[in-house]
Amino acid sequence: MLFIVLSMTIATSQALESGDPFGSPPKGTSPNCGPEKRLRLDIIVSSKAKFIEILRNIESYVRDHEIRQWLKFDSFKKLGSTEVDWNALEEATMISTVADRTIYSVDYTPHGCSPSQKFTIKIANDGHLSLYGCCGK
Repeated sequence: MLFIVLSMTIATSQALESGDPFGSPPKGTSPNCGPEKRLRLDIIVSSKAKFIEILRNIESYVRDHEIRQWLKFDSFKKLGSTEVDWNALEEATMISTVADRTIYSVDYTPHGCSPSQKFTIKIANDGHLSLYGCCGK
């Protein structure tokens, strides 16, 4: 048990030393999944409201087409609507802490993906972004 805790502590320390709060290395691919995409945005996320503001305007922050194609929050659209329910997305946002960083994250399903398969976007308060998900039938 002590070995597991020590290993987790070392892994967290290595991730923080590299500047990456999400762990190392990024998740790879598996059937219908990944790879995990990571990048650093020039932003500060200070609250859930700021996290949602960034997601609402993600095209102005993320230029990577491969990431942008999966940032479709379709599971947060009201039935029959094309508009994202940003209040519901904000309510679903989770907050966690790794060392001195606050990480905002939300799970969602883009249109065309199986409802049982999810994507997770995480953005740390210092701008580190992680996107990982699975899509398939």
